[in-house]
Amino acid sequence: REEHATLTQEGAAVGTPAYMAPESVSSRVKAKPSLDVYGLAATLYHLQTLVSPYAGSPARIMAAVATRDPKPAARVRPGLPLDVQAILDHGLERQPEKRYPTTAAMEADLRSFLAFRPVSVRPT
Repeated sequence: REEHATLTQEGAAVGTPAYMAPESVSSRVKAKPSLDVYGLAATLYHLQTLVSPYAGSPARIMAAVATRDPKPAARVRPGLPLDVQAILDHGLERQPEKRYPTTAAMEADLRSFLAFRPVSVRPT
């Protein structure tokens, strides 16, 4: 239903549009870690900013996911630590090969951040 922007439509790609990886919007892809990494990063983005990475109707969200990056979380929530922004940026990379290879790798950076240790990705 159009008023439920967080749900996919029948016959469409499976997933919640605002949390779907770009490659899953444009084609049917098999489950792989890069999809989970993107979804986890999108969820963390929502938790840090209190807004989802993309907003609007399902069609608008899927078009946005397929063509553009979300607004940087630090612009939505000023004062966000640079390392958190770097983790989000890396997890939300448009190209799967540039993302964390697994959710465990992303978890390791999140744990490092929480322990005041350097993270593997650096802010740009």
